[in-house]
Amino acid sequence: MKKSIVAFFVMCSFACLQNLNAQASSKLFQSVGYTTQVQKVPFEGVGFSGNSFSGRTWFVGAGFLYNLRFNITEMGDNSSIGLSSGLVVALDYGFDEDLETSYGGLYLPIHLNYNVGAGSTYDTDKDFGVGLGVGLTPSYMPLFGNTALRELRLSPSVKLSLRFWAAGSNALNEYFIRFDKYPSGNTELGGDTSLPFMITLGKTRYIGY
Repeated sequence: MKKSIVAFFVMCSFACLQNLNAQASSKLFQSVGYTTQVQKVPFEGVGFSGNSFSGRTWFVGAGFLYNLRFNITEMGDNSSIGLSSGLVVALDYGFDEDLETSYGGLYLPIHLNYNVGAGSTYDTDKDFGVGLGVGLTPSYMPLFGNTALRELRLSPSVKLSLRFWAAGSNALNEYFIRFDKYPSGNTELGGDTSLPFMITLGKTRYIGY
C-alpha cells in the first residue's frame, strides 16, 4: 500500500514538473545572429607631464550574438511583455593616434521588452512584429591591447526591433538597433567631454519558432 502511495505521488510530481516545463518552454524564445557596433568610449590617462586627463576614443567592430527572452506576461496572442538577455562576443578595434591598438569586447544587454505581432508569442498569426526594450548593458572591453582602457561599464540602453518572416523560408528574422549611453567619466580632468555612446545594429534568427 505504501509503495502504491509513493508511486502515485512520484507520478503526480513528474506530471506537474512536465506541465511546468511545457508552460516555461511556451514562453521562452531563443535567437542567434550577429552585430556591428560603433562606439565612443570614455577613458582617463596620465600625460607626459604627469597630469591626469580624460578623453574619448573610437571603437568599431562586429560580433556574434546569442539572445534569450522569457515572456513575463502575454496579453492575448499578439502582444507580450518579456525580459531578455543577450551575450555579444565582439571583435572591436580601437583606434586613436595617441593610444596603442586595442580590440575585443564582451557585452550583456538586458532589457524589459514590449512585443507586438510576429515573435511576441508562439500563438500569433501576424507576419510582422515590433519590439521595444529598455534596460542596461554591462560591457567589458577592450579584452586585448591597451589595458588602461579596460573597464566594466554599465550603460542605460534602449532597443528597437523589427521582425518578419524570411523570404522563401519558415524562419523569423529580427533586425534591431540599440543605443547605449556610457558613463561620462571625470570631465573635470579636461579633454574631450562629448557624449560617450555605443550604437549597435544587428540581425538575429529565432530558433525553433
